[in-house]
Amino acid sequence: MALTAKHFSPDLIQKDQRQVKGDRVERSDSAIDLDLASKHYLSDLLHSERRPAQTTDTDNYLSQRQDSVKPFSLLDPTQNHDEIRRQMPSDATSIDAYPCTALQEGLLALSMKESGSFTPQIICKLPKGIDLNKFKTAWQSIVDSNSTLRTSFVQTRNSGLLQVVLAPEPILWSEDIDLESYLSNDRIIFPSFGKLLLRYGLIQSYPSDSLCFVWTFHHAVLDGWSMRLVLRQVEESYRGETFQPLVEFKRFIAHQMRLEKKSQKASEAFWSSHLANTSGAQFPVVPSRHNSRANGYSERFIPVKENLLAGATTSTIIQAAWGILVARRTAATEATFGLVLAGRNAEILGLDMRRVNGPTFNSLPMRVIIEDEKSAEDLFASIHASQVAMKPHQHLGLQNIRRLGADCTKACSFQNMLVIQPRLERDPTSIFGARENTSDH
Repeated sequence: MALTAKHFSPDLIQKDQRQVKGDRVERSDSAIDLDLASKHYLSDLLHSERRPAQTTDTDNYLSQRQDSVKPFSLLDPTQNHDEIRRQMPSDATSIDAYPCTALQEGLLALSMKESGSFTPQIICKLPKGIDLNKFKTAWQSIVDSNSTLRTSFVQTRNSGLLQVVLAPEPILWSEDIDLESYLSNDRIIFPSFGKLLLRYGLIQSYPSDSLCFVWTFHHAVLDGWSMRLVLRQVEESYRGETFQPLVEFKRFIAHQMRLEKKSQKASEAFWSSHLANTSGAQFPVVPSRHNSRANGYSERFIPVKENLLAGATTSTIIQAAWGILVARRTAATEATFGLVLAGRNAEILGLDMRRVNGPTFNSLPMRVIIEDEKSAEDLFASIHASQVAMKPHQHLGLQNIRRLGADCTKACSFQNMLVIQPRLERDPTSIFGARENTSDH
């Protein structure tokens, strides 16, 4: 069982500045409204459309020059290319290969155990009168121009998991007349090494005569942010507009590799210190080796005032409320929970993170210490300081943080996760119409 915090009590946050400054931190049961859903915690960030937050000058700690990355240049010089080719289809042509991020490794490892996990099926009801040939041509154009959409994965002896870019090939379109049947059959397909993890389907339903486009992809290839970028490109291509190219994911990989060489030890030292002597108990407590899966979710919308307190963002206040609730439920003075970050707030010279086509999000252990003698304003400041300190070390990877010692292992064993993001209204004129996804991860 996992917890998703989507809503928070106006009693805690809808106060004017004078009231919030004067309030003491109390671990109240009403601090936050719970949304219980097994493993539903990633769905909001992974599957939904969100508008990027603007970067600031404080993000320049990652700034460095980004040059073009030559094919295969990111591989270890000792890597045997025949080992890669043996795992690819005989008729496939590999034009590039490079390492995976810690996030990609983790998602693929988890999805190998359970079919359909981290693999959303995006269902789009297409408008009547749509030109299908033109629609398919637009998709082909975008797939040909985006290496991310032609990426597969292989496991190697010395380099571990690698992602391999294939040369452009015609899209294999699947067609059906029964949406539920198509979704069911598509859902049981496990990710396989050497094969593409994206699928394209067109379902002509009778007698309603409705036409649906189903796009299936694995989150090791795309996150919700890059999904939106791709759909926008397809729409621009369909309308005959000039679409802006996206940033290749390998440029982000190249930056990560340089950063790892430069600051791996510093990041490990930070997390070891940051999570030292953590006492946050698990909430909720689940049986050992229990593997939960979402079977539903609930939603509740609560309007929230902006500019609640100078120096405290709505995100910070939500984290404080969630920390108070978890600490209260575990009768502790601190709480540790999973915090999902989009990973797009870094400003890297020559690399627009807002247009990187690939999964940059990450999950981190967030530690919130509750001190009764401190004010709410003090708690907000403490959380903000933690966020700033975590930024340079956010891409180390949850599985790598877990290995740093007993305290880090405990902190990374959280059973609840918090996702915070702004709402973005969809364009009613989009050719993709009403959209939904079927994934529960």
